[in-house]
Amino acid sequence: MNTLEGSKKEILEKAVAGIAIIYPLTAVPQITKIWVEKNVAGVSLLTWTLFLVLTIPLIFYARMIQEKKLMYMWSAWIFVYVLIISGTILYG
Repeated sequence: MNTLEGSKKEILEKAVAGIAIIYPLTAVPQITKIWVEKNVAGVSLLTWTLFLVLTIPLIFYARMIQEKKLMYMWSAWIFVYVLIISGTILYG
């Protein structure tokens, strides 16, 4: 791999590390709506449950390829899904 390719890979690695942290935080408004406002209007229990179920193989894949950034990101998403699903059941 030449220096330019290595440099691009390094930039992408850093970007993915940042995205792995920021991406799950995009659900904070939904979590706030559910847990602070106790408002589940428009929240689809089926959709969030499917998100949870479909994330499980992604965690196994990330573990299989030993990609820690993806494992952390998908683990964070599972936490988000559980918060949203449980809040939707509790306040729905």
